[in-house]
Amino acid sequence: MTMNNMNDLKKIEKLKILSPGWFAFNSSRAKWTYPPHLKLIDKHLLDLSQRKISKLIVNMPPRHGKSELISKYFPAWYLGRYPNHNVILVSYSASFAVSWGRKVKSLINEFGDDYFGIKINPDATSSASFEISPSFPFIKAGGIMSSVGAGGPITGKGADLLIIDDPIKNDEEAHSKTIRDNIWDWFTSTALTRLEPNGIVVIIMTRWHRDDLCGRLTAQQETEKFKPNAEFDDWKILNLPATAGENDMLGRKPEEPLWEKRFPPEKLESIKNSIGSYWFSALYQQSPSPEGSGIFKKMNFRYFSTDGTTCIMKTGEQEQKLCSESKCRTYATIDLAVSDKETADFTVAIIFKVTKDNEILIYDIIRQRFSGADHPALIEQIFNRWKPVSLGIESTQYQIMLVQMLLRKGYPVVALKPRGDKSTRAMPMATKLENNIVYFRENAPWLLDFEDELVQFPNGTHDDQVDAFAYISEMVMPISNGSVSGSRIREIPENGIAVGF
Repeated sequence: MTMNNMNDLKKIEKLKILSPGWFAFNSSRAKWTYPPHLKLIDKHLLDLSQRKISKLIVNMPPRHGKSELISKYFPAWYLGRYPNHNVILVSYSASFAVSWGRKVKSLINEFGDDYFGIKINPDATSSASFEISPSFPFIKAGGIMSSVGAGGPITGKGADLLIIDDPIKNDEEAHSKTIRDNIWDWFTSTALTRLEPNGIVVIIMTRWHRDDLCGRLTAQQETEKFKPNAEFDDWKILNLPATAGENDMLGRKPEEPLWEKRFPPEKLESIKNSIGSYWFSALYQQSPSPEGSGIFKKMNFRYFSTDGTTCIMKTGEQEQKLCSESKCRTYATIDLAVSDKETADFTVAIIFKVTKDNEILIYDIIRQRFSGADHPALIEQIFNRWKPVSLGIESTQYQIMLVQMLLRKGYPVVALKPRGDKSTRAMPMATKLENNIVYFRENAPWLLDFEDELVQFPNGTHDDQVDAFAYISEMVMPISNGSVSGSRIREIPENGIAVGF
């Protein structure tokens, strides 16, 4: 070995003892910031790589830097430190996992030679994997990084490091027990079996549901602790909510933000107002509500009265807001049932107005059992009485033909498609109620039954009115501030425009 090679080796070995966070800071030319929560994660990643711990869970809010550190900089640094090890990175889809793999490969192409004495083998690379080659003959390399989707095949691949980054894509998947079961089965029967004898695993998740992957692992760990003579390897769990509670891992005071420079209290409050306390508790506080807990809170119900020309919204005990009905837009949503038998579901129509300030006023509710033959007459009655600018009808099976017939007759009908389960569809309206922009007509004959169904949902006997109520959010989507339904959680920036990631 030459003197130059010896010097290179000493330099590389010195660099190897430094952390993933150090590599992120230097390779980004100091653009990557190092707030306390990322320092804590960095320390545990170093412990993980040194096998001081073998299993790590990181639960954190969106946009707080967890994936950038763990799915981008950490695997590049790890392959520099252990160039003969294999890394598997998993995310909710193969394409998303591959995008992280490309970033890791780009880092190694740019910095691998100088920092670690490694490079990418051009003869063993694809969109979903690449192999490490040594820059010097004394370096033992040959490690492979593979990127796959959760539930995808990884047979034949071994992992010295397994990274699982958000295996759940959105709220619809989170509320599907089938998908949660599939992820669990894949994790236990496929992913974990790929670990080498001294392999390590890190799971990064924003929490969506109490029964998600992290929820099940936590529950399993608590159960195992109390078994006699149990032998198990603890998961180290870093639970980092957007605002601190009691006994915070970082020593923060209660309500202190996790990353105040990027997410000060007023911004977090704005996000909470936009997505509602249910989703804020899950996604930002890492504390999903129990399944079956009440989604609609009676304390959030507000009321209005009308004399036929002016509506009076009661915004507080002694506060009112007036609105001219002529300046409101009228809409309707209908959830059609196709039988008038006593055991059948109810057909429900909700007529509502939207003010110039986007308040939603529930004017009338029709709840009755109709036969399919009576539906056209019901819809004609609603148009003649209320003259809505648009009427949304849930369209599945028979209703599709009805919508087509109504469109041919010139009615402004919108076909509404159910997405996700009932609780998921109800969330946007629960958020609007919480934000005090939904009002019910006081003393209406339908009011008591309607409120009872809302507060009992999802455990009540009926949910027909909830279904029609939930569709209001879709009807007013162009004028709403933001939603989590059917998409990745969206951050609401200062300009109020929703941006997905």
